[in-house]
Amino acid sequence: MSEEHLFTCKECGSHDIQIVCEYKIINEITETLPCECENTEDDIAAERTYSEEIGYQDYGYLDDEHRVEWEVKNEETNRDKLEEKFDVYCDRCLEKYGDSEQNWKIEDESSEEDEESIEFWVYCDECNREIEFGWSHPGRGGRIWPAECIDFNPWKSWPEPRYVESWKKKGWLRPIK
Repeated sequence: MSEEHLFTCKECGSHDIQIVCEYKIINEITETLPCECENTEDDIAAERTYSEEIGYQDYGYLDDEHRVEWEVKNEETNRDKLEEKFDVYCDRCLEKYGDSEQNWKIEDESSEEDEESIEFWVYCDECNREIEFGWSHPGRGGRIWPAECIDFNPWKSWPEPRYVESWKKKGWLRPIK
């Protein structure tokens, strides 16, 4: 008697499905360099404000209930710093102390997730082949339903946004009421 699996890869025969979620966090940071010679009104030699974009990745495996068991959360994949504004109030102190990062103090820092950067991917764990999938609820809600699972029903799923056209061609989109 052979065991029935939720998924069997058509390329390599693997039964494991990996889920990857990639997203970015945007940090807005204001740093100040103190004025040591006291030539300025606010005792600030310089102020810089910049955005920092940090890429993250979460990954895990799909269980038999179509829920993700996350193995790794918030793994940093890249970091880009963009200088936006730089104000100098004391040239002398900036020249003398500005080169050392430890002299700069963070005055304000705020973070927000870039909603438009969120991407979900479904792969065969063995050969890394991408697999089309949908969600149990609209707006990327609920459980993940890979199109190659034996219990996949397109009429009970909402496609991941990048697969909408593919689902239209296959006649898988549910009628809009």
